[in-house]
Amino acid sequence: MASQRLGKRAFWAVRVSSTKLSQSDRELIVDFFNEVARHVRPAGAMILDDVIDSKRYCQGLARQPARRFARESATQLTHMNLRRFAVLTLCAVAGLVSFSAVAAHANPLTRERVSLPRAQRSSATCDALTPSPVVTTTFRIYWQKCYYDATPFRITDTRADSGYQIYSDKESYETRSVTVYRAQASGAWRSNQPVVFFVHGGAWVDGYAEWYAAGANSFTGEKGWVTIVLDYRLTSDQVFLADASCATRATCTKDPAKKAAWYPDNIADVANGYQWVLANIADWGGDPSRVFLFGHSAGGHLVSLLMTHPNYAALRPKMRGVISMSGAYLIAYMPLVFASEVSQTWKGTDPAEMADASPINHVIAGMNLPALYLLRAETELPTLNTQTEAFRGKLALSNLPYRYDVLYGYDHTSEMLAIQDINAPPTQLIVNFIQSLSGYQIHLPLVTK
Repeated sequence: MASQRLGKRAFWAVRVSSTKLSQSDRELIVDFFNEVARHVRPAGAMILDDVIDSKRYCQGLARQPARRFARESATQLTHMNLRRFAVLTLCAVAGLVSFSAVAAHANPLTRERVSLPRAQRSSATCDALTPSPVVTTTFRIYWQKCYYDATPFRITDTRADSGYQIYSDKESYETRSVTVYRAQASGAWRSNQPVVFFVHGGAWVDGYAEWYAAGANSFTGEKGWVTIVLDYRLTSDQVFLADASCATRATCTKDPAKKAAWYPDNIADVANGYQWVLANIADWGGDPSRVFLFGHSAGGHLVSLLMTHPNYAALRPKMRGVISMSGAYLIAYMPLVFASEVSQTWKGTDPAEMADASPINHVIAGMNLPALYLLRAETELPTLNTQTEAFRGKLALSNLPYRYDVLYGYDHTSEMLAIQDINAPPTQLIVNFIQSLSGYQIHLPLVTK
């Protein structure tokens, strides 16, 4: 039976590698599989189980309603080179028919998005404190936008609005900011609370903090904790410095030389935002000794890189815990479907820079890591499950502890959608991880501090 399964998997791998891709593309696929094999401890059958995530992912999407698929894939298809998308023909069949019809309604976080009004800046560092329109949570939520870098860095995003993805208000937009959510009960502010420092995904090129407001409904609205959602510099080739040549969308010359960011600008922003939180969060009722970094997708990559990269080793002792959900850990071996995003993020797709940006390359025996929780969806974007297994393998070979769970029944988008629901299994797993490291005593069925 095992040999039959291996034979079928090998046959699929041959079919994928025999599609009409360039020789360099085929070599990249082979190199990726070889790199995974170097890092993963399990036997070959398990490796083959994981390296054909493309097939599993497409089959899962093909069984989903078209609307759900489009919600999942809208942001992934935006910058994709369709010639290279031949590797995932099943995905194309499932999605291209429905994408245009429902893209305007796509929203990877919530169907009932909480719109954050733009407050006027009331001080040198923060905008006005504003009550959230969400009033059905246990605690009343207030939010405030603050700026973690004293030097302004304004950008103009020239992309067209699409459904929940609003870019038209990103003119001369200060991108190095955090949105702080805090809780109030019966008119009294919660104090000395755990802090969730969230770094969003979007393949490094997309996403803004207000798109992820609903995550605070669980952590702040139901638990009373402080939630931070970070804005960081995006590497999209449609985002430019807001100087005289691109102060507004209408007048922007889109000069490629004025592209707003490349790696390592994004990880530098994550580090600076995190340091701002450590220095200031007590003023918002947060406990700086209990800050948990949580990232999804590209955000999972960035928090994992902050945790492992030697440039930021001084920050590790200050991290109470790190949660990486469906992150990327081997940048040089991202699948071809992300070729555009990778080329927009790493200038010239420099191998040295991509190696430097790969968390797996910085894991060494004896390093002092914070408590680490790895999560992945059952049905994932191509190779992300493989990368998680490779990262786990490197941690295990280095005798470094971590926690790990598979989110069965979830895919790359639905796992993030679930975070707005305090009772959803992904949210409960994260809450339990944070509580276990925050001085909570668990007495079933009650939780007390």
